[in-house]
Amino acid sequence: KDILILMAAWEANIDRYYRFRRPTMLPEEVCCVKRGIYYHTTFAKWWCSELDDNAEAEDWSRYQKMDPLYLI
Repeated sequence: KDILILMAAWEANIDRYYRFRRPTMLPEEVCCVKRGIYYHTTFAKWWCSELDDNAEAEDWSRYQKMDPLYLI
């Protein structure tokens, strides 16, 4: 399942990524998500909404590595 998560993030496939992702990110997942954000505007927009929606969530550690990407 790990490779499916990474490929969904790399290709910025929001539907597949949302279904397969886990509560904690894989170490390689951050790089794949960054690539998806840089090349696909809708994936970047979706991540912005994820960060906004989960700003008060207890598991903020999942998104801490993504903070610089919030400015995109």
